[in-house]
Amino acid sequence: MISSGRRARVRPAALWVAFLVAAAGDEVASVALLLEFAGTGRGSLVASMLLAQLLPFIFLAPLAGIIADRFAPPRTLSTALSLQVVALLAMAFASHEILLLVGLLVVASCQAVSIPVVYALLPDLASGVGASRANAALELARSSATLGGPPLGGLLVSVSSTAHALAFYAGACTLSLVLVAALLPRQSPTRASQSAREGALAGFRHLYADRTLLAVVALVAASVVVTSMVNVVLVFFVLDVLRGSPAEVGFVVSSWGLGALLAGVVASKVDMDPPHRFVPAGMLLLGASLGLWGSTSSLPLVVVLAALAGVGSVLTSILLRATVQTRVPDGALGRAHAAVGAVVNSCFVVGYGAAGLIAVDHPAALLLVAGVVTVALATAGIALISRPGPPAGADGGGGEFAAER
Repeated sequence: MISSGRRARVRPAALWVAFLVAAAGDEVASVALLLEFAGTGRGSLVASMLLAQLLPFIFLAPLAGIIADRFAPPRTLSTALSLQVVALLAMAFASHEILLLVGLLVVASCQAVSIPVVYALLPDLASGVGASRANAALELARSSATLGGPPLGGLLVSVSSTAHALAFYAGACTLSLVLVAALLPRQSPTRASQSAREGALAGFRHLYADRTLLAVVALVAASVVVTSMVNVVLVFFVLDVLRGSPAEVGFVVSSWGLGALLAGVVASKVDMDPPHRFVPAGMLLLGASLGLWGSTSSLPLVVVLAALAGVGSVLTSILLRATVQTRVPDGALGRAHAAVGAVVNSCFVVGYGAAGLIAVDHPAALLLVAGVVTVALATAGIALISRPGPPAGADGGGGEFAAER
């Protein structure tokens, strides 16, 4: 029989490994599909792919938040992963771009439900650990996947086919399903009953009620409008400006993943409490890296700048999630994360739409503009949210880690 102490260690590890495996499959398939759509020479099709991955996170946010706060996490995660496996196997046999986009919508819908569940589980599985460090551990799994997944995706497209990349992702989801079903606790975490009875828009109400949290979300969301263009521009920049190969596209994305990994290490080792005060620093690094990236045509320098941009981007994401977890009551964490995701992903949609129209013709200019705007927003953020503010709970916040502040 497994002791309670060992079980307490196994459950976070199970979640971490399951997240790592699924994220690796997602990276492999995403790069493969990106190259598939970019091969048509239509920037609008690349933007459509990215939109298909994001729209469910916006429109399903209220429902996803309720599911995260009310239902047993293992059952929710297992159901979502099972549906992803079915959709991915169907996509592997699809022969038309429209069918691939429909499949992406299904996969993204499952992710839109499962990711708030994972974030809401963090305080329960990592009690006694600071919010930034708990999120950093999860981000290490994601960034580790980003480090190895894109090169493998590019390699599979070069020597095999997109179908094999999709089959790889289906296999990864199957392994994650086994881990979730076997090792995570069967009961749902204890949540505040009053919060659990609140409506689907409770997450948005918590954002509006907390001035500090609202300022952080607004600042990050504004930067996402321009930085999201990188996801559309990157493939065209490497293939057209740098005259690179599909494998080099994967290598640049992997370099971003290396930066993300470093960000997770930094956030897990360095005390960044309260997290909202450090958000502008991550944005500043991201913006400066993108601006320099758009000004060069050297592949080695692009690799370095992509890594630095990855550090800034992921550090900002970690601190944003940690801010939510320090300022929102336990029973509304799932809905709050879903609400933040809806706001931020809406800004991704705006950025993708704009980039889809001009990414093919002006990839370098878009990177430069994204960098300059992000640096300006980060500078404004230093004045807006880096100064000491009211403690969690004083302006509507509170949460699992509030006692640490």
